[in-house]
Amino acid sequence: MAVIKEEQKRLGQTLNTMVTRMETGFDDIKQLLTAHTERFGTLDKDMRALEHQVNDSIHVASNVIQDTVNEFKATSVELQTFVQKSAEDVVQATEVQLDSDRNLRPHV
Repeated sequence: MAVIKEEQKRLGQTLNTMVTRMETGFDDIKQLLTAHTERFGTLDKDMRALEHQVNDSIHVASNVIQDTVNEFKATSVELQTFVQKSAEDVVQATEVQLDSDRNLRPHV
């Protein structure tokens, strides 16, 4: 579970870095548009579309990460249940074996 949380943290940091870099890039492009309005009119439209695509990609990535975390949580619960049941089975088998040993050698 710790590995999953670490991976989720790393992915979150990567996404944050991407967003920061893209925001910086968008700010730089906006400054260029001020100086070259006519020349970059089309670029502005393209960048707006790209911004929407990036936001959509971030949203999808966030959903994928959350789905993965949820899946790992569910798997973790299943594994915990399995381990607990296995431990109970071992205890029960040990008790049965001890009882049979007592029945065979009551003075031990």
